[in-house]
Amino acid sequence: MSDQAIADPQATAVPVWARNLPQRAFVVLFGKTGSGKTSTAYDGIMKLIQYGHTVTSLEQDTPEVFVRATKEAAEFGLTQETLAKMFKHTQVAYQHSHVMAMPDLYFLGDLRGVDESTHQRIQIGINAASSRKSALATVHAATLEQARQVFNDLLEMNGLKDEASSTVFIFHECVRTAD
Repeated sequence: MSDQAIADPQATAVPVWARNLPQRAFVVLFGKTGSGKTSTAYDGIMKLIQYGHTVTSLEQDTPEVFVRATKEAAEFGLTQETLAKMFKHTQVAYQHSHVMAMPDLYFLGDLRGVDESTHQRIQIGINAASSRKSALATVHAATLEQARQVFNDLLEMNGLKDEASSTVFIFHECVRTAD
């Protein structure tokens, strides 16, 4: 597993991770509770859609980012019809980990613990990155060291450490700034 660290404490129109979204990357947004991980993911996903990229959300439970996008599409100059073509949500159980027609980005949501959904979502992210596509996930961690450890533990506990060995992981710290 190779990784890069990016910190962007200043909120920008297009988050750092999305500005030049690298091909073949698994981006991990990390930060404490309330640090803006979900907002950072949402803003970047919506900008990518504006630029013509396709996204599939595999969020577990309530698809928070997907639901917010359907409510606020007009704020990004997107019609519901355009959004429906560019941004889809599916349950991970219905998504194959080696899909032929992959979106440009898989949003995997928050990754925690050992369960079938987490295993499948991480595996989909690894497969996307190895297929010249990208994946985005969030983890709860206060520092870069903790984020790397949490993610390494998730790979180990879910039996995906070897499979992820050649995947590029980019860790992006989310820090909410005062308005």
